[in-house]
Amino acid sequence: MSLGDIPPYRANARYGVLSFAMLFVALLIEIETVVFAALAVAGRPDLFLQLQPLIIPAAVMVSLTAALVFAWRATAWTRARMDDVGAYSAESANYAERLAQHHRSQG
Repeated sequence: MSLGDIPPYRANARYGVLSFAMLFVALLIEIETVVFAALAVAGRPDLFLQLQPLIIPAAVMVSLTAALVFAWRATAWTRARMDDVGAYSAESANYAERLAQHHRSQG
């Protein structure tokens, strides 16, 4: 078993559509909750429904942008991790070979 066999390090594992959708929905709900809480603290929770034609498009744009940026960064992070795992695997294999040769020459 190598480090590449562990699920987060699988070479073909990508940031999927389901992860993107979940992040988008979570951010949308959080933005709506923050707006409602701010209006409630201001003493005007009745404005929440009246302002939905303005709040929803803004919340969707912010959530969509954040989810897209995170998906782009997650892809780059995964690629960098896999490059590091490959380098680590190659170096550890080379080290093991050198160590075995050293032990053979000693013994």
